[in-house]
Amino acid sequence: MESLTEIFSYVCGQQRCFIVDGLELPLCQRCLGLYLGAEVTLVWLVASGIWRRGLPPATIAGIHATALVAAMLGGLHLLVDGGPVWRFACGLGTGHVVAFWLVGATVHLWRSLRPGIRVPPWHRRDRCQAIVAILAICTAAPGWPILLQLGWGLCSAAALVGVLCLAALVTVSLLAVTGWIVMGLAHRIRSADTSTVS
Repeated sequence: MESLTEIFSYVCGQQRCFIVDGLELPLCQRCLGLYLGAEVTLVWLVASGIWRRGLPPATIAGIHATALVAAMLGGLHLLVDGGPVWRFACGLGTGHVVAFWLVGATVHLWRSLRPGIRVPPWHRRDRCQAIVAILAICTAAPGWPILLQLGWGLCSAAALVGVLCLAALVTVSLLAVTGWIVMGLAHRIRSADTSTVS
């Protein structure tokens, strides 16, 4: 338990933690939501195939921006703190949006590196699924007592998997950005060489 608490101390302030089996979880309510939200979203994106669509349309971006603003206002205590359910909901929403956009941006960048590949369009069904997903994940917060019945170990393990999911998404995103920059520089060098020859 102490080792998990120390591991999570690098990614969480560890204040306002849920109590499970008489022990505090090794991460706060908001961070638990963040990592679980990212984990569930990643599984949903892969299972639904929406990850192939790349960046979402403006309607989804607007809903995601609203969720992030609400979470930010709660995190800065500019609104009345609604307690554990509110903090957990803010974390779930933030985790969902972060995972969604990391996947979308990464797919978009990888596809831009391979111009012959066609990006599947966002259909109405996909937009509806994305809207239902953000609503479902944010409104799942009142179910936190059911989650805690899994016990300290399983809750902590699920959060650790969420941390690893987010770390993997960030790593792949950084690789995509690096590839995009390298390809752009290579294109400029080729263009400069071609103009010098002619």
